[in-house]
Amino acid sequence: MKRLTRVAALLVPLVLVAAACGSDDNSSDGDSSDAVTESTDAMTESTDAMTESTEAMADGGDGVAAAQAIVDAASEPATEIGPTIPLDGVPEPKTVAWLECEQPACAA
Repeated sequence: MKRLTRVAALLVPLVLVAAACGSDDNSSDGDSSDAVTESTDAMTESTDAMTESTEAMADGGDGVAAAQAIVDAASEPATEIGPTIPLDGVPEPKTVAWLECEQPACAA
């Protein structure tokens, strides 16, 4: 058990240092900002509809109608599914480490 604790005490800081060394380069193109803007606009419209129905319910309005307005706003089919920003090229290879617990309780 002491050996496992020592190994964990060594690996945890190394994993944290490796994670901190990652890149968070955020370059933006005109196309990607347009896609993000469209997605944000769609979410804003949905949020506005939910806010209006919540306000109507708070003002003593019909709770069923307010709930139906929320359901209707959230039931609209998605226009885009998945990533909307295309890759500029092939991403650079990354190394992934896998840690596995050997205790029976870890299987869950």
